[in-house]
Amino acid sequence: MQEQQSTQNTCASCGAALHGKFCSQCGEKKLNEKDKSVMHFFEEFIHILTHADSKFLKSLKYLIIKPGFLTSEHLAGRRKMYTSPLSLFFIGNLLYLLIMPVDALNSKYVSQTTGQPYSAMAVKKVEAKMAAKHWDQKTMEDMYNHETSKVSKMMLFVLIFIFSIPLSIFLYKPGRYYFDHVVFATEYVNFLVFVLLLIAPYMLWLVFFILIKIFRLRPTIDVNSPSVLYPVFAFIGLYLTLAIRRVYKTSWIYSTIAGILMLASTIAATVLYRYILFHITMSLL
Repeated sequence: MQEQQSTQNTCASCGAALHGKFCSQCGEKKLNEKDKSVMHFFEEFIHILTHADSKFLKSLKYLIIKPGFLTSEHLAGRRKMYTSPLSLFFIGNLLYLLIMPVDALNSKYVSQTTGQPYSAMAVKKVEAKMAAKHWDQKTMEDMYNHETSKVSKMMLFVLIFIFSIPLSIFLYKPGRYYFDHVVFATEYVNFLVFVLLLIAPYMLWLVFFILIKIFRLRPTIDVNSPSVLYPVFAFIGLYLTLAIRRVYKTSWIYSTIAGILMLASTIAATVLYRYILFHITMSLL
């Protein structure tokens, strides 16, 4: 009896003395009779399910309508109410890799060999690989697309650190941790994935569906045309400006300049990301 009472007054995980329902050292909850009931198991399941959905939807809302808010909350230590930036990153990239409405981050064979600054070099390397492996064009394309889909799953994480480097340069301040830039870069990548790569393509598809099915129109759009790219770049630049001002507490002028520089870095970083992805994929074939 004395041994059982002693066990109840110490944490089952770390052995520290318990004062209340939770351990002050590791946070472990003290078990009681209700915790061992089947009803409690289902209550816990429903709580986790609804709580996780609530946190995710709330975090997604703030990611879209309040640039930089999630980073500010995370750096201030207010983290329990939101899905962490890193968790959002993995959820977003999982969704992107599953449905992939646009080929932006995966960069398949056609995307790499046409339209990139290095496409001429890529074609020569592809031709050399085809000659060495005795593959025809179709085999080469299939093999490349299969391999790059696996590589991109690991490479997506690199984007965070690619974006954090210019942030640490443009927004350097003595005493500011590099960790702050990494968290901001994670939120920025989340914005690019969720808003531009997942939500925007389906909204565009919905608009086209309405125009075709209801108004009987036959609209065409070139995603690489200035009429499309300039508004997108302006939207990204505005988002960056607002996010930088909220997180780094900079003036409007400095935030705007930093936003423009980060937008230019984004374009350069995307090309760099695709270039690295291409060479890694080719080396694995």
